[in-house]
Amino acid sequence: MVWSLATVHHWPLLDEGFAEARRVLRPGGRFLAIERKTRPGAKGLASHGWIRDQADAFAVRCRHAGFTDVTVACHKPGWFPRLSVLAIRP
Repeated sequence: MVWSLATVHHWPLLDEGFAEARRVLRPGGRFLAIERKTRPGAKGLASHGWIRDQADAFAVRCRHAGFTDVTVACHKPGWFPRLSVLAIRP
């Protein structure tokens, strides 16, 4: 498994990140990205994370990078809701 907790929004080169995740995963391995759910137009630290559209766009990029069974989910534990994208290396 490769996971990224609250860092994907900082990745300057997504395609290279996807390629590295695919390289280290065995077939059937999982890539999980989790970000805090933010509001559209948020500024400063409040903008660190994803709005739903960004999570959906990240999922599309995962598919284009060759991952399969890509899902987006919203989780609401604790104080801050989270968005996750789970993808499988074929």
